[in-house]
Amino acid sequence: MTSTSQRSTLGPWAFAVAVCASAVAVTAGAGVLREQTTMTQAQSSVATQATPVAETAGFGPAGTVVPTHSPWAPGTLFHLTGEIPTPGVPFEATECTVAFSFDGQDGRAYAVTASHCGQEGDLVFPRGGNTEQNFTKEVGRVIYSGLNESDPAKRSDVAIIEITDPNHPMILGDKAPVETLLGNTPPTGTACKVGGTTGQTCGEIGPQGQRYAMVDPETEQEVITTGDTAKMCAQRGDSGGPVTIGIDGRPVVIGLVSGTRGATDAAPVCDDPAQAAEASVAFVPMARIQEVIREVVPDARLTWS
Repeated sequence: MTSTSQRSTLGPWAFAVAVCASAVAVTAGAGVLREQTTMTQAQSSVATQATPVAETAGFGPAGTVVPTHSPWAPGTLFHLTGEIPTPGVPFEATECTVAFSFDGQDGRAYAVTASHCGQEGDLVFPRGGNTEQNFTKEVGRVIYSGLNESDPAKRSDVAIIEITDPNHPMILGDKAPVETLLGNTPPTGTACKVGGTTGQTCGEIGPQGQRYAMVDPETEQEVITTGDTAKMCAQRGDSGGPVTIGIDGRPVVIGLVSGTRGATDAAPVCDDPAQAAEASVAFVPMARIQEVIREVVPDARLTWS
């Protein structure tokens, strides 16, 4: 669809997703995020403080949520394909990162990542696979992709993966949290993200409730969504990764990486200090992720504050 919203004078946001080349894969392009006119800044539904707070028995730091079971830690890396590859036939494998995982009352396990990483039905494989043997059996499957919602009000860059092999070893990104604590974006403070390409980067929390157009590079169709921002660097492959704040010295996941932008229209190069200093990340806040989980996995074993 074509957006009638007035364009911002700021440059576009690039998806932080990578379509990678392995020994049996071919490369392809990725999408971009273009900023729309700014909406009224959204306020967090829970005022999680970035300063030390008291512990609440069984739930970690006050104002946070601890999943009952989290088989994949925040920052887990993975590949996505549309189907199990045929030996000898080149295929595309998308690289993304897990924000966090949880389970339901029936024991089924799930992971949360970015919607633009894949479509419903896509298969999930461990990151690091570079031969056909690494893609013979999936460890998960995408069961929900929020950008495909027919109702514009419900569209978000959130995807839910059902984990079909929770015991399979998975690779973690650099400095990924080893436990799962969930919270909401504070008005100010420092946030960090963990991604499969650039590892951990940190910066100041920026404007919240920002409106963006997700643009398909092949069709130029746009999907409008909303997210929070932070002044830190991300590149393709970091999509879906956890955005965290520190509470009592422990990382608390407040959202997932959606888009990235540098000083120019191109995605930033995080190894370049000058570009990294001008980079920003758009992320889906936990309040929106919470809404998706309640709809897709209503029996999720999470107790929200």
